[in-house]
Amino acid sequence: MAVIEKLVRDRIPEIARRRGDRDLFRRAEPHEMAVFLRKKLVEECQALLAADPEDIPDEVADVIEVALAYAEAAGFTSLQCDLTRRKKLEERGGFRQRQVMRLD
Repeated sequence: MAVIEKLVRDRIPEIARRRGDRDLFRRAEPHEMAVFLRKKLVEECQALLAADPEDIPDEVADVIEVALAYAEAAGFTSLQCDLTRRKKLEERGGFRQRQVMRLD
């Protein structure tokens, strides 16, 4: 049987141990993080898209957390990401006006 590994939040091993679950955790090597984070980001985006409306805030929080971890693994801070987001919001706007462009 193939071993499947997935990245989990930092406190999940502690929570699992308190419940008496076997120790199934290891610390990822730094060179593995980009791959684990990409997979986790896809997983969290799929969960967001499949979420019931009342679960959307939780799923958005998960997507943001993974996206920021991915950026940090690539050498960027969450502050840099937020400043870039704000600059793009100021220069190009957001999505609140529901603008749709026709592509012919």
